[in-house]
Amino acid sequence: MKTFVSVFEACSDNEAFVRNVTMIEPGIIAVETTDGTDTIMSPLENGTVSVRTAGGEQRISGRFAVASVKDGQLAWQFVESESKK
Repeated sequence: MKTFVSVFEACSDNEAFVRNVTMIEPGIIAVETTDGTDTIMSPLENGTVSVRTAGGEQRISGRFAVASVKDGQLAWQFVESESKK
């Protein structure tokens, strides 16, 4: 199966917020912004993503997850629980 990823950015004053988007693996992307790096995971099935911080690696599991790292620290995260089959 092929993976399609689309990132939409809204900006003000003609200054870009998103600096770079990288596909880590199918279903996981890293979005570098002016504030830090957001890692977004949305696999076809439940999954686990590792996010690097100054304090080490944070592992996040679920159906959908977003983690934001700013200045080497985990700033925030959102996780949708694993789906039950």
